[in-house]
Amino acid sequence: MKLFKAVYTHLTDERNTLVKFINFLAIYIQTNFLHNSKVYGFPTSLSIDPVNVCNLKCPLCPTGRKDKMAEKKFMDFDTLKKIIDECGKYLYKIDLYNWGEPFLNKDITKMIKYTTDAGIKVDISSNLSFDIEPYATDIVDSGLSGLIVSAAGSTEKEYEKYNIGGNFKKVMKNVQLISEIKKERNTKTPSLIWRYLVTKYNEDGVNDALKTYKSRGFDSILISALHLDMGGEITRDVKCRIEEFKDWLPKKNDKYSGYNIKSKSRIRQNACDRLWRTSVISPSGEVFPCCAVYGDKYAFGNIKETTFKQIWNNKYYLSARNSVSGKNKRKTHTICDICKQNGYLDVSTI
Repeated sequence: MKLFKAVYTHLTDERNTLVKFINFLAIYIQTNFLHNSKVYGFPTSLSIDPVNVCNLKCPLCPTGRKDKMAEKKFMDFDTLKKIIDECGKYLYKIDLYNWGEPFLNKDITKMIKYTTDAGIKVDISSNLSFDIEPYATDIVDSGLSGLIVSAAGSTEKEYEKYNIGGNFKKVMKNVQLISEIKKERNTKTPSLIWRYLVTKYNEDGVNDALKTYKSRGFDSILISALHLDMGGEITRDVKCRIEEFKDWLPKKNDKYSGYNIKSKSRIRQNACDRLWRTSVISPSGEVFPCCAVYGDKYAFGNIKETTFKQIWNNKYYLSARNSVSGKNKRKTHTICDICKQNGYLDVSTI
């Protein structure tokens, strides 16, 4: 039934082509049933990080903490163009964000438009805590499908505890501005989504956010559970991370916490199918198996030095897929082995 629903969704999307659809079917079967080490076809989605620099200093984010494991870079337009020109005819969606604030890249609206003109859906996640008025109209006209606004709180006091350096009033003013321009343009895009990251310091504001998100200009709201030490999530033991960052965890409602403090474990394990269907590309062109990987030393290759096709089935990807699927044919040690070792991945789902 899941397959039929997926097929119907893709057939009814006017941006889809026969090439995309055939590739989608091939990837779907390999992702969900075969778990083969060599993947025949291209990813159906990508995460492309236009910049890994940010204007905020969020305490659980490696970018906010000025971690130096990843070189700070702004992706140039030619690199984005190279990726789209090679992979675009197979892609349904691109997340144009990961470890930084996308709108700090001066070419961001140009990047969005080039991608959407190729028939690919584009989403961006932003803190939106800066002067957006000069190019708010360009954002609406760019073809951007979804704009996820990260704001951890429903009041200035709640927000500033985690989004250090941000301005809550400015964020909400920017949301209203984009919402008004959408009405003027008579368009539903970009969809404005409030991502509310729940911590001990803002869990009381969740109900208020759920009641007021529409009046603030948002189309929807996403209540997100906390990730402790995002840069070290898969490279550090969960017990160590809980001990170090437990003061951030919500206290009143377990459903907003991904961790059990007493047993020092994750409440929900992570399944992994990313190695078969998607990939992540950093501002410097480094290719990673998933968005949780932080640190240049874990890269599987660089898009500037070769083609994506060559990286997609190189020794790192082949070894990682064998390791995650439990085929015991690993010849090259990768970040995916570390992920399994630290219990971030639930291998029983493969």
